[in-house]
Amino acid sequence: MSPSYNKGEWSEAYVLIKVLADGTLQQGNGDLEATDEKPYKVISVRRKENDAGEKVYSRGENEIYVSGESSDTIAISKFATGSCLLLEEIKAGKGRSFPLSSELWSILNDLSIQEIKADSNDKTDIRIEIRDHFRGIHSLLGFSIKSQLGSASTLVNASKSTNFRFKVVCPSESSLKEAQTQKNGKDVVRYLKANGAKFELVEALSSTFSDNLRLIDSDLSAILGECLIEYYSGSVSSLSDILANVDYSNPLNYPQDHGVSFYAYKIKKYLTESALGMMPSFTWHGTHDATGGYIIVKNSGELLSYHLLRKNLFEDYLIANTKFETASTSRNDFGYLRKLDDTVYLDLNLQIRFKK
Repeated sequence: MSPSYNKGEWSEAYVLIKVLADGTLQQGNGDLEATDEKPYKVISVRRKENDAGEKVYSRGENEIYVSGESSDTIAISKFATGSCLLLEEIKAGKGRSFPLSSELWSILNDLSIQEIKADSNDKTDIRIEIRDHFRGIHSLLGFSIKSQLGSASTLVNASKSTNFRFKVVCPSESSLKEAQTQKNGKDVVRYLKANGAKFELVEALSSTFSDNLRLIDSDLSAILGECLIEYYSGSVSSLSDILANVDYSNPLNYPQDHGVSFYAYKIKKYLTESALGMMPSFTWHGTHDATGGYIIVKNSGELLSYHLLRKNLFEDYLIANTKFETASTSRNDFGYLRKLDDTVYLDLNLQIRFKK
């Protein structure tokens, strides 16, 4: 009997089967479309399974050679059939999690797939050996899988570690009292700004997160703070739109006559490091868990890859396809005014999600 998983988790098995069936990995651009460049040739796929260790699926002309605790040879045509059937059942799946039909689960077992979900502590879901036709060499790349078949996934998860504290400078005591009656963080910020209040970033409340940001760029905390104020006070959530507004107001007084946005450049670095291993609540040493990048499963079933071999395309994708989101205020303890030593503060939370 098949176990139950959500659409994102079943998509991990789909990517494994689809990549082996196609034998190629197409590059994507910032608009989530395939580039015109020649796709990479897939040499092998490697995937960890809890009980069997790492399995290696090597692609021959007509067959897939599987090695691990045991060896097997499977016709490529079976992977092609399996990928089509799995895509249909993932799309038709109901509820937060669901099993596959017994027939399809048997097919997956015949394709030497017993474990579906990768270790949640590892951002690398799958490792693919490709032939890099730009350099004429083989490269083994680790990818995190992001699927559009289910709910949109997060890039930066909300937690108390992603709270930023702002000092509130307001000319009216009555406005501060009225702000306390507002429903949520957005309403608080909008009301205060409408009544002449200013917000001054104090710090990212997590020293670990603050140090991680400083390792990337000394201005990142300040830039993210400005982006948070823009998001909570405005009507846009798309990261590209927020950055355009911050770039226009230029609160950090960066030079603007060089044809480059300092804000977008620095945020791209932050998004890339977040995508490849950095987490707010853990000390980061500048290394990547996902050594290749992302594989996106589009709703059509098409696979697009974004990786460090073509870093600009990867960064453009992250900027164009993410948005700010408001998480639970009670769970993450933010969005209301607090008074400490006669100074009024407001904590705002950072969460970044991929667009659907």
